[in-house]
Amino acid sequence: MLKEFITNKITIVILSLLLAAGIIVAGVFLFSRNETEIEVSTDEISSESPLPPSSSVPVSSEVSSAPKPTYDFKITSPTSSDVTVKVPYQVLSGVSDPEVPLLINGDEIERDDKGAFSAEYSLEVGNNKFVISQGDKTYTYIVRYRFDIINSYTPSGNMKYESGSTFAVTANARVGSVVTATFDGKTITLTRDDTHGGDEEAEKSDTFVNYSGSFTLPSGNKQDLNLGAVSITATHSGVKKTVKTGNITCKKIELPVVAEVVTFSAETFSGDTTDDASRPTNNYLPKGTVDYVVGRAYNGSKEYLLLRCGRRVYVNKKMVPTNEIVTVAREYEGTLPDTNKLSVDSLSVGARHTVLTLNTEWKAPFLLDLLPQKYTNPAKQDYTVSSVTAEYVEITFCYAESLEGEILLPADHPLFSSAEVIADGKNQKLRLNFKKKGAFYGWNAYYNEGGQLVFEFLHPATVTAAENDYGADLTGVTILIDVGHGGKDFGAPGIGNTYFEDERNLNLGFMIKQELEGMGATVIMNRESNVTIKADDRCEQLKKLKPDLCIAIHHDSNASSRPNGFGMYYSTLFSYDAAKFIFNRTVEADIYDKDAAGYRAKLDWHYYFVARMSDCPVVLTENGFMSSPIDRDGIVNENINRDKAKAITRGVADYFLHINGIK
Repeated sequence: MLKEFITNKITIVILSLLLAAGIIVAGVFLFSRNETEIEVSTDEISSESPLPPSSSVPVSSEVSSAPKPTYDFKITSPTSSDVTVKVPYQVLSGVSDPEVPLLINGDEIERDDKGAFSAEYSLEVGNNKFVISQGDKTYTYIVRYRFDIINSYTPSGNMKYESGSTFAVTANARVGSVVTATFDGKTITLTRDDTHGGDEEAEKSDTFVNYSGSFTLPSGNKQDLNLGAVSITATHSGVKKTVKTGNITCKKIELPVVAEVVTFSAETFSGDTTDDASRPTNNYLPKGTVDYVVGRAYNGSKEYLLLRCGRRVYVNKKMVPTNEIVTVAREYEGTLPDTNKLSVDSLSVGARHTVLTLNTEWKAPFLLDLLPQKYTNPAKQDYTVSSVTAEYVEITFCYAESLEGEILLPADHPLFSSAEVIADGKNQKLRLNFKKKGAFYGWNAYYNEGGQLVFEFLHPATVTAAENDYGADLTGVTILIDVGHGGKDFGAPGIGNTYFEDERNLNLGFMIKQELEGMGATVIMNRESNVTIKADDRCEQLKKLKPDLCIAIHHDSNASSRPNGFGMYYSTLFSYDAAKFIFNRTVEADIYDKDAAGYRAKLDWHYYFVARMSDCPVVLTENGFMSSPIDRDGIVNENINRDKAKAITRGVADYFLHINGIK
């Protein structure tokens, strides 16, 4: 009996120890996984960590018996309980327990399965009160709608500008305003900035847009001149508001200086403007280019050098997202020749590029454009393409009195049918005629170690038809996926801050990569984890890799919760076809809610940063609005993301089949 008792006692102790060990192991397992991972289904991935499409999230068979997650009831917008706004609407968003009713001013609000909510309310001028409650917790918000006519303006403080320079005056004023500026006895009417695609929501929401104009300072003054402030007046609906900038000083004339491009390449701007708007008709200048400075332009905190060739370049620029200041062009006292002479050193036709090498006496600037080409409205900064009409690429070599040597193109050249040199006053023009209208795929220029000017022209990638889901074999094609944001720059937040753009971009990028690799393409992603990439580093990587196509992955956002849908954007003329095919396939896939209020599907021109690169066709995709409750499911749902990836991939396949004459 005693033996049986002892045996039973030992058994109980052993079972207790085993049970305790099991609890510890289970606890460690559960502790090692975050709450979001436990909730993940086959339709949705965690917003905490990006996963390649081939990865899977382990889901325990005991998930259903896990403790119910706790929810921290919080408001993410507005960010303060007492805010002042200048637009007639306010988005209230946050996250709360999805199983407990949430009330805003007594009305119950819908939330998603993670408790995130977003609701937009129209505002009355003055104070607007919102009471947000759940259970025994209540938040009260006061939103003060102030009907200001001018939101902001530049220059905002005392400024000193060079003699003879031009400076921009801008006012961010309510849509529909008439805005004037008066300075040094002269009054001008500021022009509304109609950068294409930028004001659609402003029109609907009675918000603010930029108005701009410019003044040119006296030249030749040998002493500094204090010319006083600029007076800016805006009138809207019979209401007038006037603001004054700081004092403007015209600095005394300086000695002639030379500007030299010291970064890997310098973007150029039209010399007869003071805006900061990029144009596809302007080209980059390679490192080492030099020219005389004949003037300066200022736009807010941005300073430009006006070169003798008629283009402007930055003095410095701020890197996104690190805010590092990079010198674009350095200045020094010196002299340059009045003229230049060039000669053809060599022309080589490789597998992927035609390389033209020129001898040059000095590193003078050049202008490059695809002609003749019509755009929707260049005067209003709208370079939308309806059809590609360019028949040649034309390079103007500034100050060149001669361009000697023949450019002999083989009959089977993949791009050009002929080359001709045209004298144009003090310049020489090289015209390379396309074999087929619009059949151009990218270019790059640089000075080699010997000081020669080298142009590289990208050939069309060769593909074949195939019996796969996309009908194409992309073996030999190199595609760069530019994954937007990352690291310090998380991009746009999702509703209730329950997901963020940088991770959603990465997740979609992995899916697109997988689909493209299935057709044999070589696919490179510029980031595969949550790292920070500087804007220039993205561009330098593109130049180094020399891909056949670059796809930038982003998600859109708006101050209003109404806009939803997607956009495909291009900047260069030769990126239009790729954007068009991807856009058409996305529309055809019927991924977005076309019947929703605020729906948009855009195939549009825009000067997004990476899209401006000229080395290959670049398209920028906006794959739904992070701020939209309508787009939310399509952004976090894995099945829908896979559909987006497939639609983009079908468009890519169509593009390469098209340029090969197969489709």
